[in-house]
Amino acid sequence: MYATIEADIENGVIKGYDTSRLPSHAHVLITLLRGAPSKRPAFGTKTSKKIVAAPDAFLPLSDSELAEWGL
Repeated sequence: MYATIEADIENGVIKGYDTSRLPSHAHVLITLLRGAPSKRPAFGTKTSKKIVAAPDAFLPLSDSELAEWGL
Protein backbone atom coordinates (compact mmCIF):
# COMPACT_ATOMS: atom_id res chain seq x y z
CA MET A 1 0.00 0.00 0.00
CA TYR A 2 1.21 3.52 -0.73
CA ALA A 3 0.05 7.10 -0.45
CA THR A 4 0.97 10.18 -2.41
CA ILE A 5 1.33 13.53 -0.68
CA GLU A 6 2.42 16.98 -1.75
CA ALA A 7 4.37 18.98 0.80
CA ASP A 8 7.16 21.52 1.11
CA ILE A 9 10.38 20.54 2.87
CA GLU A 10 12.49 23.27 4.45
CA ASN A 11 15.73 22.26 6.17
CA GLY A 12 14.54 18.64 6.36
CA VAL A 13 11.21 19.55 8.00
CA ILE A 14 7.83 19.07 6.26
CA LYS A 15 5.94 22.38 6.05
CA GLY A 16 2.40 23.12 4.95
CA TYR A 17 0.98 19.62 5.22
CA ASP A 18 -1.40 17.91 7.62
CA THR A 19 1.24 15.98 9.58
CA SER A 20 -1.42 14.06 11.51
CA ARG A 21 -1.86 11.89 8.39
CA LEU A 22 1.85 10.99 8.22
CA PRO A 23 3.02 7.66 9.65
CA SER A 24 5.56 7.76 12.47
CA HIS A 25 7.97 5.57 10.44
CA ALA A 26 8.10 5.14 6.67
CA HIS A 27 10.36 4.29 3.76
CA VAL A 28 9.77 6.95 1.09
CA LEU A 29 10.85 7.87 -2.42
CA ILE A 30 11.40 11.59 -2.86
CA THR A 31 11.43 13.29 -6.26
CA LEU A 32 13.22 16.63 -6.36
CA LEU A 33 11.63 19.10 -8.76
CA ARG A 34 13.99 21.61 -10.32
CA GLY A 35 13.17 25.20 -11.17
CA ALA A 36 11.02 27.85 -9.61
CA PRO A 37 7.92 26.64 -7.81
CA SER A 38 4.77 27.09 -9.86
CA LYS A 39 1.97 29.19 -8.46
CA ARG A 40 -1.63 29.67 -9.44
CA PRO A 41 -2.21 32.87 -11.38
CA ALA A 42 -3.54 35.80 -9.39
CA PHE A 43 -7.32 36.16 -9.25
CA GLY A 44 -8.58 37.93 -12.34
CA THR A 45 -5.60 36.98 -14.51
CA LYS A 46 -6.61 36.19 -18.07
CA THR A 47 -5.48 32.65 -18.89
CA SER A 48 -7.47 32.00 -22.07
CA LYS A 49 -8.89 33.75 -25.11
CA LYS A 50 -11.98 35.92 -24.78
CA ILE A 51 -15.23 34.02 -25.26
CA VAL A 52 -17.57 35.53 -27.83
CA ALA A 53 -21.22 34.47 -27.96
CA ALA A 54 -23.41 34.82 -31.02
CA PRO A 55 -25.63 37.92 -30.88
CA ASP A 56 -28.78 35.77 -30.63
CA ALA A 57 -27.37 33.32 -28.07
CA PHE A 58 -29.48 34.56 -25.16
CA LEU A 59 -32.69 35.47 -26.97
CA PRO A 60 -35.86 33.65 -25.86
CA LEU A 61 -36.75 30.53 -27.82
CA SER A 62 -39.46 30.77 -30.47
CA ASP A 63 -42.69 28.76 -30.20
CA SER A 64 -41.39 26.19 -32.69
CA GLU A 65 -38.09 25.86 -30.78
CA LEU A 66 -39.97 25.40 -27.50
CA ALA A 67 -42.08 22.68 -29.18
CA GLU A 68 -38.88 20.88 -30.25
CA TRP A 69 -37.91 20.69 -26.55
CA GLY A 70 -41.40 19.50 -25.60
CA LEU A 71 -42.23 22.72 -23.77
